[in-house]
Amino acid sequence: MKEVRGGAFQSEYVCYTTQCYGFADNQTITGTHIKDWRTVTLEAVDPSQSSLFVGFMSQNNWAINGSGQRYNYFTYAAVMLDGVSGQIYKQSSLILNNNGIVRELSHRYKDQFDRYFGGLQIVSKRK
Repeated sequence: MKEVRGGAFQSEYVCYTTQCYGFADNQTITGTHIKDWRTVTLEAVDPSQSSLFVGFMSQNNWAINGSGQRYNYFTYAAVMLDGVSGQIYKQSSLILNNNGIVRELSHRYKDQFDRYFGGLQIVSKRK
Protein backbone atom coordinates (compact mmCIF):
# COMPACT_ATOMS: atom_id res chain seq x y z
CA MET A 1 0.00 0.00 0.00
CA LYS A 2 1.10 3.54 -0.70
CA GLU A 3 0.48 6.27 1.85
CA VAL A 4 -0.72 9.80 1.16
CA ARG A 5 -0.20 12.50 3.78
CA GLY A 6 -1.85 15.88 4.04
CA GLY A 7 -5.45 17.00 3.82
CA ALA A 8 -7.93 16.30 6.60
CA PHE A 9 -6.66 12.75 7.20
CA GLN A 10 -4.04 10.33 5.93
CA SER A 11 -4.89 7.49 3.58
CA GLU A 12 -3.45 4.50 1.78
CA TYR A 13 -4.30 2.84 -1.52
CA VAL A 14 -3.71 -0.45 -3.31
CA CYS A 15 -4.43 -1.55 -6.90
CA TYR A 16 -5.10 -4.98 -8.35
CA THR A 17 -5.85 -6.15 -11.91
CA THR A 18 -9.37 -4.72 -12.15
CA GLN A 19 -9.89 -2.85 -8.86
CA CYS A 20 -8.20 -0.10 -6.88
CA TYR A 21 -9.02 0.83 -3.29
CA GLY A 22 -8.21 3.89 -1.19
CA PHE A 23 -8.85 3.79 2.57
CA ALA A 24 -8.76 6.51 5.23
CA ASP A 25 -6.37 5.86 8.12
CA ASN A 26 -8.61 5.67 11.21
CA GLN A 27 -5.83 7.01 13.45
CA THR A 28 -5.88 10.35 11.60
CA ILE A 29 -9.66 10.97 11.29
CA THR A 30 -10.63 14.05 13.32
CA GLY A 31 -13.23 16.80 13.50
CA THR A 32 -16.24 16.64 11.19
CA HIS A 33 -14.88 13.51 9.52
CA ILE A 34 -15.65 11.50 12.68
CA LYS A 35 -19.36 12.05 11.96
CA ASP A 36 -18.80 10.98 8.32
CA TRP A 37 -16.98 7.86 9.51
CA ARG A 38 -19.82 6.97 11.91
CA THR A 39 -22.40 7.43 9.11
CA VAL A 40 -20.72 4.64 7.12
CA THR A 41 -19.71 2.26 9.92
CA LEU A 42 -22.71 2.82 12.23
CA GLU A 43 -20.34 2.57 15.21
CA ALA A 44 -20.44 4.96 18.17
CA VAL A 45 -16.76 4.46 19.14
CA ASP A 46 -13.82 6.63 18.19
CA PRO A 47 -12.44 5.70 14.72
CA SER A 48 -9.00 4.97 16.21
CA GLN A 49 -10.55 2.15 18.29
CA SER A 50 -12.26 0.42 15.36
CA SER A 51 -11.26 -2.20 12.81
CA LEU A 52 -13.67 -0.79 10.20
CA PHE A 53 -12.13 1.42 7.50
CA VAL A 54 -14.01 3.74 5.13
CA GLY A 55 -12.83 3.66 1.53
CA PHE A 56 -13.30 4.46 -2.15
CA MET A 57 -13.15 1.86 -4.93
CA SER A 58 -12.66 2.14 -8.68
CA GLN A 59 -13.35 -0.87 -10.89
CA ASN A 60 -12.36 -1.37 -14.54
CA ASN A 61 -15.12 -3.14 -16.51
CA TRP A 62 -15.12 -4.41 -20.12
CA ALA A 63 -18.11 -4.75 -22.46
CA ILE A 64 -18.84 -5.20 -26.19
CA ASN A 65 -20.75 -2.55 -28.14
CA GLY A 66 -23.21 -3.12 -30.99
CA SER A 67 -20.37 -3.03 -33.55
CA GLY A 68 -18.54 -5.84 -31.79
CA GLN A 69 -15.83 -3.59 -30.35
CA ARG A 70 -14.64 -4.10 -26.80
CA TYR A 71 -14.61 -1.01 -24.62
CA ASN A 72 -13.97 -0.34 -20.98
CA TYR A 73 -15.74 1.81 -18.43
CA PHE A 74 -15.15 2.59 -14.79
CA THR A 75 -17.50 2.18 -11.85
CA TYR A 76 -16.95 3.78 -8.48
CA ALA A 77 -18.24 2.87 -5.03
CA ALA A 78 -17.96 3.78 -1.39
CA VAL A 79 -16.69 0.74 0.51
CA MET A 80 -16.05 -0.36 4.07
CA LEU A 81 -13.22 -2.76 4.98
CA ASP A 82 -13.52 -5.00 8.01
CA GLY A 83 -9.89 -5.15 9.14
CA VAL A 84 -10.48 -8.33 11.17
CA SER A 85 -12.13 -10.51 8.51
CA GLY A 86 -10.68 -8.77 5.45
CA GLN A 87 -14.17 -8.47 3.94
CA ILE A 88 -14.97 -5.40 1.82
CA TYR A 89 -18.57 -4.20 1.71
CA LYS A 90 -19.98 -1.83 -0.92
CA GLN A 91 -22.02 1.04 0.46
CA SER A 92 -24.95 2.92 -1.09
CA SER A 93 -24.39 5.50 -3.82
CA LEU A 94 -25.84 8.06 -1.40
CA ILE A 95 -22.69 7.64 0.71
CA LEU A 96 -20.48 7.86 -2.40
CA ASN A 97 -21.96 11.26 -3.24
CA ASN A 98 -22.49 12.79 0.21
CA ASN A 99 -19.86 11.49 2.64
CA GLY A 100 -16.93 13.84 3.32
CA ILE A 101 -14.35 11.05 3.75
CA VAL A 102 -15.40 9.26 0.56
CA ARG A 103 -15.48 12.55 -1.39
CA GLU A 104 -11.95 13.36 -0.21
CA LEU A 105 -10.70 9.86 -1.14
CA SER A 106 -12.38 10.16 -4.55
CA HIS A 107 -10.73 13.54 -5.10
CA ARG A 108 -7.31 12.12 -4.15
CA TYR A 109 -7.43 8.89 -6.15
CA LYS A 110 -10.04 8.84 -8.96
CA ASP A 111 -7.76 10.15 -11.74
CA GLN A 112 -4.81 8.12 -10.48
CA PHE A 113 -6.86 4.90 -10.46
CA ASP A 114 -8.22 5.61 -13.98
CA ARG A 115 -4.65 6.12 -15.26
CA TYR A 116 -3.57 2.87 -13.57
CA PHE A 117 -6.14 1.02 -15.70
CA GLY A 118 -4.89 2.73 -18.87
CA GLY A 119 -7.74 5.23 -19.23
CA LEU A 120 -10.80 4.73 -21.39
CA GLN A 121 -10.19 2.47 -24.41
CA ILE A 122 -11.98 1.01 -27.42
CA VAL A 123 -10.40 -2.14 -28.85
CA SER A 124 -11.11 -2.79 -32.55
CA LYS A 125 -12.89 -5.99 -33.51
CA ARG A 126 -10.53 -8.66 -34.86
CA LYS A 127 -11.18 -9.91 -38.39
